Order: sequence, then C-alpha cells, then structure tokens
Amino acid sequence: VGNNQKIVGSIGLLPDAIETNVSWVNTFSVSEGLRGQGIGKKLFATLLREVERDDSRRVKLLRLVTLGGHSEETPVMDAARRLYEREGFVLVKKETVKYGHATTIDLMYYEK
Repeated sequence: VGNNQKIVGSIGLLPDAIETNVSWVNTFSVSEGLRGQGIGKKLFATLLREVERDDSRRVKLLRLVTLGGHSEETPVMDAARRLYEREGFVLVKKETVKYGHATTIDLMYYEK
C-alpha cells in the first residue's frame, strides 16, 4: 500500500511447504505512525479477495501466527487479533514460549 509514493504497509501469502492447499499470511505490517487508520484492514481485505478470486482454488485453508499475552502484562497485537477474528479466523492453538531469561509470550495460531 502506498501513500504519496511511500510504502506504508505490506502483507504476504506464503504456500505451506507440506500441505499444498494451505497458505500462511505473513509479513503483515503497517508503519507504526499510520496504524489505526484502516490501512491494515484494507491490506487484509485485499489479500482475502485475491485468495477468493484465485481460479485454481489452490488455497483451501489460510493460517497465521501472531503474538498474544505477555508475562509482563503488556498488550501485544490486540488490534491485529481483533481484525483476524472479525475476518473469520478462528484461534486453533495457543502456545506459551519463553522469551529471554524470565519473560514468556503467547504464540496464537489462527485458521480460516
């Protein structure tokens, strides 16, 4: 997505290495100073439309992983997770991993 010829966000789709009908949403990001303006929603909607338009219908399942709860109770990726859920993604797995010496963070796995 461009704004006056500047890149302000990105989103990608990566085919799964094993399951040929699965792709992963990846590299989804919006410039920090421009978040909250609907850019991420537009990027995500564009990606979903392109998947639906794919004549080969190769992609039957979309997956993504994002960050969740943090041991220091710092909000992490809350707006992004709400967007995924509004777009029909369902949380299928939550995995708490150690990050650094004493910090833990949740990895949240979604599918649609």
